[in-house]
Amino acid sequence: MRPILLYILAICGVWSWSDAARRSESDLASEAARLRAHNAALAHRLYAVDSVDPVSGKLEAAALIEKAFEIEGVDWDERQADAMLRLCWRESRYNPMLQNPRSTAFGMYQFLDSTWRGTRVSKTTDPLLQTIAAVRYIKSRYGTPRRALEFHLVAREVNGVVQHYY
Repeated sequence: MRPILLYILAICGVWSWSDAARRSESDLASEAARLRAHNAALAHRLYAVDSVDPVSGKLEAAALIEKAFEIEGVDWDERQADAMLRLCWRESRYNPMLQNPRSTAFGMYQFLDSTWRGTRVSKTTDPLLQTIAAVRYIKSRYGTPRRALEFHLVAREVNGVVQHYY
């Protein structure tokens, strides 16, 4: 059985290690296909337009952040979750389908292809996996979401010109 399939199914809560003896590989593959179709339909319904409704997008992103914290085993408090929400809003307006037309930046946290590789998560349209990748990236680069947000809020000088990124 392929490890990535097991990981996806475990994340989605439809599989546990004790289920392995009772479920055949074809059962697991069909369940994974059903979940992929469900997630694609959900993403299409929620994010088919260029912008995401700020209220429903924020609620969805908050739930994803909470789940990603749990999956990654980080003990970050509500202030860290709020910083993640603010980063997500600033990067993509909560849109997991957002593609920067001038770079490879994609998703809710606008990761470049090189950033995706560093998170051990493949570039994906799945909002939960994007959020898990963001948690991993922020933890390794900044330590916490609040430090990441502070970094993004600081103006920088580039070639003698002050640049405000947001």
